[in-house]
Amino acid sequence: MMQKSTTTHSIRNIVERAFIIATLLFLIIVFVAALYFNQRSLQERRNDNLQKAHGILSNLITPVLNISDVTEIRRLLQLASNNDETFAVIDSGGNILMPDYANLFLVNAVIKPATATADCKQLHTIYRNIAKSAYWINCSQLVSDTGESSTEKSGMLLSFSKYKWLFISPLIMYFLGIAMLTMLLIIICFRLVLYKNLLKPLITLGDRIVDSAKSPLSAETSIIDISNAPLEVSVIKQSFENLLINLQAEHKQRMESEKKSALLDLAAQVAHDIRSPLAVMEMSLMASSKEIPDDFEYMQRQAIQCVRDIANSLLDRYRNAIVHSSLDTEAPIQTIEAEESVYLIKLIDLAIAQKRQEWTNHPCEISYTKNSHHNNTPILASSIEVKR
Repeated sequence: MMQKSTTTHSIRNIVERAFIIATLLFLIIVFVAALYFNQRSLQERRNDNLQKAHGILSNLITPVLNISDVTEIRRLLQLASNNDETFAVIDSGGNILMPDYANLFLVNAVIKPATATADCKQLHTIYRNIAKSAYWINCSQLVSDTGESSTEKSGMLLSFSKYKWLFISPLIMYFLGIAMLTMLLIIICFRLVLYKNLLKPLITLGDRIVDSAKSPLSAETSIIDISNAPLEVSVIKQSFENLLINLQAEHKQRMESEKKSALLDLAAQVAHDIRSPLAVMEMSLMASSKEIPDDFEYMQRQAIQCVRDIANSLLDRYRNAIVHSSLDTEAPIQTIEAEESVYLIKLIDLAIAQKRQEWTNHPCEISYTKNSHHNNTPILASSIEVKR
C-alpha cells in the first residue's frame, strides 16, 4: 500500500503565505475597482464633452444649414472630427453631410431614412459594435428659431466616438501606487507586531518544550516566563508544566509500586522457601522427642511455630497486595498483623527461654519479675509484633 506523504509547515511559513495571498487578493480587488471607476469616470467625462461639442456645433451648423451652405457645414464637421471621433449631419431632406464619406457606413448602420427622427431619439450615448469596431454614438436634433417663440427642426447631428477598452488615466496610476505603498507599510508593521507578539513567543516555547522533552523526568518542571507572550501561549505553557508535574508524580508512584512489588515477591519467595525446612525440622524433632527433655522440645516447637507464623505473615501481606492491585484501589496495603487476645506474660516467658537456649554457649543471666495475678490477663495486640 502506498503511504500518503504528510508535509508540515512552520507557523512562519503559514503566516507569510497567508500574507502573500491576502496581499495579492487585495491588490486584484483594488485594481479591478480602480479600472471600473476609471472607466466610469472616463465615460461621464466623454458624455459631458459630447454634450458640449453637440451644443457648440448645433449653434454653428443650424444657421448655415438654414441657408444650405454645404461647404461651410462640411468645413465645420471637418474641424470637429478627428481619427477617433466622426461627426455627421442629416438635413431635413434626408441628405447626409460628412467630412469623409468613407465613413458613411456608420450613419447607414444606425439611421434609416424612413425612421430617422425616431432612430435619433434612441441614439443618446449608446454603445454599438459597427464593422468590428466599438463606438459610442450620440444623436441630437438641430432646431432653428423661426420667431414668435416657435421652432423648426432643421436636421440631426450624429457623432461616432471610438471606444477605448484600456485607457488608464494618470489619476488611476497614482491611486494604485498609493494603495500598494499603504498595503506594503501595513504588511510590514503587522508582520513585525505578529512576529514579536506571536511567532517569537511560540518559537521560544517550542524550543523549551523540546529541551524539556529530552529529559521529561528531571526535577525541573517549570518553564521560564516568555516575554510578550499572548494569553493562549501562556495557557499552553502552564498546561505543559502541569503535564510534567503529573508525569513525574506518576513515575514516582510507579517506581514505589515496583519496589513494593519486588519486596513482596521476595518475601513470598522466602516464605515458600522456609516451609520445606520447617517441615524437615518438625519431622526431626518428632523423631528425637523421646531422647530430649520436654522443656527443650517445647521450646523447639515454639521456635518452629514462630518461624512458621513469620512465613504466614509474609504470605498474607503478599496476598493482600495482590487483592489491592486487582481491585485497582488507592487504599494503602495493610502491613500490620491482625490484633488478637495475647497473654503477654506467656510470650515474655517463651522469649526469655528461647534466648537462654540461644545463648547456651555464651550464658547471660536474665533477671525479671512478674506478677502472678496477671498470668491470665490478655491484651489486644498482634502476637507476631510482640514477639518481634
